[in-house]
Amino acid sequence: MSDAQVWQAVTEQAQVWAELPLVSRFARELPYNNRESLTEVPTHLGVLEAHGAQITGSPLRAGSTVAVFSQVRLPDDERQVLTASWQEWLDAAHRIERAHRDTIAWIRSRLPGYPLLPAPHLAPHTALTTDEFSWRLTWPPQDRAAGIQFTGSPQQANQLLNASRRTATVLDRAAQNLSTTLQHSDAWQQLKATHKALDSPSRSRLIETRTKVKRLLTPQALDIHDTRMIERHNHRTAILQQEINQLDGAARAYCEAFDATDQLIEFAASDVFGQLALHGEPRRVSITDLDLTPGTVPQAHFSVSADDFSFTSGLIVRPDDPLLPEACHVTGMTWSFSHTSESRRVTARVLSGSEYMWR
Repeated sequence: MSDAQVWQAVTEQAQVWAELPLVSRFARELPYNNRESLTEVPTHLGVLEAHGAQITGSPLRAGSTVAVFSQVRLPDDERQVLTASWQEWLDAAHRIERAHRDTIAWIRSRLPGYPLLPAPHLAPHTALTTDEFSWRLTWPPQDRAAGIQFTGSPQQANQLLNASRRTATVLDRAAQNLSTTLQHSDAWQQLKATHKALDSPSRSRLIETRTKVKRLLTPQALDIHDTRMIERHNHRTAILQQEINQLDGAARAYCEAFDATDQLIEFAASDVFGQLALHGEPRRVSITDLDLTPGTVPQAHFSVSADDFSFTSGLIVRPDDPLLPEACHVTGMTWSFSHTSESRRVTARVLSGSEYMWR
C-alpha cells in the first residue's frame, strides 16, 4: 500500500466531513480561516493560541484544548464570558471532537490483538492513557471494553455530526475505506508480524515493562516531578521511552511497530485529516534555502517570509521549490534576524507520495 493511497483515502473522508453543516460552521470561525475578523470567536481563539494552544495545528481537538488552556493559561480577566455565539461554537467543537475520537477509536480497534494489546504505551498514566493534558490522542480504557471491534463503522460519529441517513452512509464508507487503507500500510503489516512473533517470554517482558511504567507514572510520582501540564506530558513520554529502550528482541520489535502504527493512525487520520477537513487543501508557499533530510520520515528545512503571520506549526503547505514536489506538514519554526531582514526557518515532515495530491 503506497503513501499516496493513504493520502487519497484521508482526502475523501475529509471532503465528506467538510460538507457537513455543523463542521463548515465550526470551521468558518477558526483563526486560520478567519484571519481578518475581529468577531468574538476567532479573536478569543487567537488569544488562546498566543498562550500556547494549538488551535490551528490540531483543530479537531479544539474543544478539549480550549477547556484546558482557558483554565491554566489565561488570567481571570481574559477568560471568555459564555455568550451565545461562543457557547454555540464551543458546543460544536466538543461534538466534532467526540465524533473524531470515536472514529479514531474505531480504526484502532482493528489493530492485531485488540483489545488485549500488550504494549507498555497503554499502561496507566502514559501520554496515551492519561486523563490529564496530552498532545497525543489518548486511548480511553472504556473504548477497549465497549466491543467496538465487532462493529462495522464508528457508532456515535454520525449522530454527533448531525448527519442525515444518506450522509451517514457516506461517512461510514469513508471511514471504512481509510481503515482498510491503513491496514494495508507497511507499518500496520509490520505490527501484525511482530504481534504474531511474540512468544511467552516476550509477552512476560512486555507485561513487566508495563507494570514498571505504571509504577513510575503514578500521580504522586508525577507531582514530585512537576505540576505543570506540558512538563508532565514530556515526562510521561520520556519515562515510557526509557523503559522501552531496555527491551530487546521480539518485545522491542513489537513496541516499535506498535508506536509506528499508532503514530501513523494519528498523523494520517487526525493531523492530516483535520487540516484538510477544516482548513481545505494545502496552500502554496514561497520558500528559500531548502535542505532535505532523507529517512523513514523525510524532513524538509526551509525559510519563509516573516511577514506571513498565518504560518504556524501543524499546517500542511505545498512549497514552491521544484526540488520538493510533495506537500509538507509543518512541525517547528525558529526566527532569524539580520541587519537588513528577518525570516522564519521551518522544519516540516515531507508527505511522501503526495506530489500529485491537492493540486
